[in-house]
Amino acid sequence: MENYAAAKKVERTIILCLVGLVAIIVVAVISFVSLGKARRTNANYDALIARLEAEKNSLENNLDYMNTDAFIEEQAREHFGMIKDGETLYIYE
Repeated sequence: MENYAAAKKVERTIILCLVGLVAIIVVAVISFVSLGKARRTNANYDALIARLEAEKNSLENNLDYMNTDAFIEEQAREHFGMIKDGETLYIYE
């Protein structure tokens, strides 16, 4: 009878260890999947940041150009038909 009780105790211990091992494996797999999703999300945000930084640089460059005399002159000529002193305006029909 003692051997039977000892065998049952060992059997329960083994089953408990296997259940614990399965639980650890499940938690590890879930963590691995979550980590993969987090990495993909992070990569998407990195790409978005790079794209927005490039757009910001482009806008800053455009703003710098718009603050120049050359841009103001270009706009005055194209939109308002203005000319400089000494220039001749020719209109063709």
